[in-house]
Amino acid sequence: MRKLIIGVLAVVGSLLVACTPTSAPTPSPSSPTAGSNSPSESASPTESASPSDSPSTQGPEGSRFALMLVDASAAGSVQLLNAAIERAEALGVEIASFDAEGDEDRLPDLVASAIEGGFDAVLVEPLHWNGLEGVAKKAKEDGVPFVLVGRQADALGDASSYVGPDPAELSRVQMNGVVSLLEGEGRIAVLTGVPRSPFSYAFEEGYDEVLWENTGVEMVLEETAGGSPDRAADQVREWLALEEDPELDLIVAQNDLMADATREVLAEAGREDIGVVGIGTTDATLNALLDGAAGGTVWTSHHELGLRAVEVAAALVMGDPVEANSFVPGAEWVDATNVNQFLLE
Repeated sequence: MRKLIIGVLAVVGSLLVACTPTSAPTPSPSSPTAGSNSPSESASPTESASPSDSPSTQGPEGSRFALMLVDASAAGSVQLLNAAIERAEALGVEIASFDAEGDEDRLPDLVASAIEGGFDAVLVEPLHWNGLEGVAKKAKEDGVPFVLVGRQADALGDASSYVGPDPAELSRVQMNGVVSLLEGEGRIAVLTGVPRSPFSYAFEEGYDEVLWENTGVEMVLEETAGGSPDRAADQVREWLALEEDPELDLIVAQNDLMADATREVLAEAGREDIGVVGIGTTDATLNALLDGAAGGTVWTSHHELGLRAVEVAAALVMGDPVEANSFVPGAEWVDATNVNQFLLE
């Protein structure tokens, strides 16, 4: 089954590469950052299905949008990109994708190159806010809409808008899944994102709401990891080294990248008896669940994110009023019992 899944995703990725024009409008290839860009196929005005709810469904024809992806080969990013292309075509907007190839530290340079290249809007799929403050401020000064897609790990700052899941819904779905996994009784540790941000407060409230009604599940440890997998791994190692064993049943992370790092640390320590729960349905998490790993994750529609992000960017370019947060509903719990239906969503 995993070979089939991987093969299908590889074919999807190959088709995307095959559609990439060699002369797409990106910054000069002589630039160090531009040389690593992977622009998607140029969009042209076409008929499309009925648009989703959004601030605007009529985009400015001829505008150029840049979509920044941390890893364009990931299944979720492939779905997001395809949806963005679909909506861009319907709105007469040209869209190019930029691939950080798994290295989020490259995102600021890629964004800067897109702004310098004259793109009318920049859409960014961040893991956390670190390093993006400067380019977000530059985009604002230059009048270029800067849209965060899928993840808002900090306050909005100089970004124009956030398009993604509602953190209050995510936290409730995730913690209800934890309660289900533990059958109403167990000990958990929580790895949080950026502290003292609107999202962190929403997660805290969602967790408290669920745990208040399920007193058999006890949160015995909680530390911030800032959304970073490296910091999450270090924190888990500290927990495992505690003189008094906290006797954990599950470690709950507020994104799947932290969850994936946690799972690796637990495997190295021979503690696969501790389950891991995240959010985001990364390829690594889905395959771990497919292999029978204890835990779960929360799915949100990458396709809907791609559609909505382009619509919001189009509205911003046109000067239409746009809410600071455009939440995409529909979070769903994923574990070993239903993971198969999400592998190729």
